[in-house]
Amino acid sequence: MKKLFFDTNVVLDFCLQSRDGYHSAQKIIEVSVQRKQSLIIAWHTLSVLEYVGGKILKEEMYPILRNVVELFEIPVVGSLEAEQAFQYLNGDYEDAIQIVSALQADADVILTADTSGGFEKSPIPVMTPKMYLDVR
Repeated sequence: MKKLFFDTNVVLDFCLQSRDGYHSAQKIIEVSVQRKQSLIIAWHTLSVLEYVGGKILKEEMYPILRNVVELFEIPVVGSLEAEQAFQYLNGDYEDAIQIVSALQADADVILTADTSGGFEKSPIPVMTPKMYLDVR
């Protein structure tokens, strides 16, 4: 797996030490950088990071956001992809947008902590961080 797409919840885990998945997210990114794998996020993940992380870290969130922008690739998406997301809709449009963003980036896997079923229609394999760390 050369191209890893990170759902917003895993990126939040990476950015915020107070989250349960912090250590797993840190480990995945550390290993991926060493292996020179592509790390990919959706464009809208940045606004969620700023909104959620900013409530906790205030102004300290901006250097973290800059690090995320430098570390991750962000595929270009627009109206066509927003429409395309409806074919992957399974009760959560935000997850469908994540799928389309991952497709746009030609990702090999989607990493998410979301096990609610929003990714069931994904044509790209979906793994939790724990699953990914167990098989790497």
